[in-house]
Amino acid sequence: MRPLLLAAWWCVSVARSTCRRSARFTIDDCGAVSDDESFAVRNGEVIAEAFRLAEPGDRIVVPYGRRYFVIPAGVHEPRADVTLEIRGELAASFHTKKWPDENSNRKIAFLGFQKPSNLTITGGGLVNGRGHRWWWHFALNLLDRKRPALVRVDSPTNVTVSNLAFIDSPRFHLHVLNATKATVRNVTILVDWRAQKRQLPVFPFNTDGVDVGGKQILVEDVTVSNWDDVIAVKPTPYGCTRNVTVRNITSLFGGGLSVGSVGAGPKRPCVRDVLFEKCTMYRPFKGLYVKTGGDHCKKFPKEDDCSGVVSDVTYEDIRLHGDVTPTWWRDFEKRERRRGGATSVVGGGKKKKRKPFRLLNTPTHIGESPRLFGSLGSFLLRASTRATWRRQPSGIVHVQEQRQEEEKKKETKKKKTLPKKRKKNFVSSHAPPWSCRTTSWLFKGLCMSWPLYVGPQQQMEPYLYGSPGVWAAASTSVTVANVTVRRFTASGGSWPEAAAAIRCHPDNPCTGVQLQDVHIDGAFGNRRAAWICDKTHAASGSVRGRVVPHPGDCLATEAETTHESTRNDPVVRRQAMQAKLSFAVAFLIAVFLLAFALTACCRCLSRPCRRQGGITKDIMPQQQQPSLDDDDDTANERRLLPRVVPRRIRCWRRSDATVSLPLNPRGQKSRQEKLDTPRVLEEYGGCAAA
Repeated sequence: MRPLLLAAWWCVSVARSTCRRSARFTIDDCGAVSDDESFAVRNGEVIAEAFRLAEPGDRIVVPYGRRYFVIPAGVHEPRADVTLEIRGELAASFHTKKWPDENSNRKIAFLGFQKPSNLTITGGGLVNGRGHRWWWHFALNLLDRKRPALVRVDSPTNVTVSNLAFIDSPRFHLHVLNATKATVRNVTILVDWRAQKRQLPVFPFNTDGVDVGGKQILVEDVTVSNWDDVIAVKPTPYGCTRNVTVRNITSLFGGGLSVGSVGAGPKRPCVRDVLFEKCTMYRPFKGLYVKTGGDHCKKFPKEDDCSGVVSDVTYEDIRLHGDVTPTWWRDFEKRERRRGGATSVVGGGKKKKRKPFRLLNTPTHIGESPRLFGSLGSFLLRASTRATWRRQPSGIVHVQEQRQEEEKKKETKKKKTLPKKRKKNFVSSHAPPWSCRTTSWLFKGLCMSWPLYVGPQQQMEPYLYGSPGVWAAASTSVTVANVTVRRFTASGGSWPEAAAAIRCHPDNPCTGVQLQDVHIDGAFGNRRAAWICDKTHAASGSVRGRVVPHPGDCLATEAETTHESTRNDPVVRRQAMQAKLSFAVAFLIAVFLLAFALTACCRCLSRPCRRQGGITKDIMPQQQQPSLDDDDDTANERRLLPRVVPRRIRCWRRSDATVSLPLNPRGQKSRQEKLDTPRVLEEYGGCAAA
């Protein structure tokens, strides 16, 4: 028996000595087999053994030009200062039933690390999750645990992930949690959901790009296409996430530059001091996404302080292109998927030449699209547009598009010359849109697309117990403060419901929301963009620069906030009542004075001086007008009466005015005279003198 034990010990020692020959060794030295999926379990054990034997300063190398199928053997706990250099390709096995469990909740990660120190993962290679089968099993609800992440690093100190490509993860691609100083740089993350080879396409669920949590974290120069959160800054289960910088991010079909979700709990989860800057997103279904989680305080009734906090989040220089696919993306994705130099294999290790990759993403022009159906398909595609095409040195260009661009230029020139008309700068709504209120899942997808969203998380992982749904109620235990958006532009998008949504509870409103130079263009069905909020003034802050559309009454400015806070003060209410009474008294006095003035004017107009047909006529008193029946003595007596001072009447008619004179004492008929100029007339005793 003793000789057998000695022989076994000698075999193990020899294997260890051959595995680690120097400070830089490959997994082939430890017994890994490439290009054969039947050795997936053995390759996982070899990688775990390599990390156990690695000394500080060692480099574990995955050779270039080879593909290693792996089923992980466990979570790695490497020593300090260890580098994993992936030059070739590490691919996950399709045998999901052989995949080990990490605990009762989830499967073990493809590359999992626990409390590493000064860990570096680099090499310029490829990590292929091959998550198509996992996505189908999840869609059919055939899994009893959560799917595995592609790379999961728990509680690291000074970890660096750089110069790698991660594709088709079963769940999260890169998950770094509870980190102290982590760096993610020059990383590509791709999800192939259309051109899934030899498989029925299925939508990828919860394939987050980079999820980080901890302190002193830097994420830069990352390119993502994943149909979920591009970058998600999450709270840690052991403390607060703070000092996170995310910059130079490019995404296609992304689900948002996200913060959270942050729920309320006894450990007071929080996210503070986060900066997103210089990011570009193409065809996103979510842009800026600050999401709060559920309220779990009811499960802990004895906890006095059960809350959550999101504060000091800044978005700067973010651009969203809602209807543009970059022309360089096709070649870029093709090149990234061929990293590592591995060739495709079928069956028992027989090598075949790798077939050219076909990308089925929507192109910018038809001339750039792959020929899906050959020349006949391209001919039918062009004929269906019913428009003319012509070839130029830069490629096939649609003539109708050129005409539309020329018409747009002419319209812009006209708009510059024409005077600007005042329009309503905001259209605000206080109720959720119809697609969020409906119970049909066919239309709930319209409620998921927002260029800017601040509020409860929309639809967590499907089949997850306690999922809040698409339009959950805002929590009173989660505080959102100091969210700043500067120089944000979203153009060309078809946002089905509105431009932005800010949803906070009135009992715990969002504070310190700052908007500066925000422009959101585009609407679904030629509808004007608007802001959506559950309650009026449930958020407060400031608006600076040009903000289109204006948030309106969804965001209370500083003056409005002061008015709201002092409105319920009894002293202020008494002063407001006095002001109303004084205004009522002043109004009554003004009405009385106006009535008095109108009465005086009416009396003045009722005097003998009248206007008849626009001609001024002075009628003498009856007693002063001589009669034809009087004799000479009576007429002389009338002339000796006290003289009445004639009234001066100005004829305001211009030249060629007509004046009717009364009958003279001799009984002659009235005559009309034409006056060349305005003159002053004096009438006495029926005689007129000019």
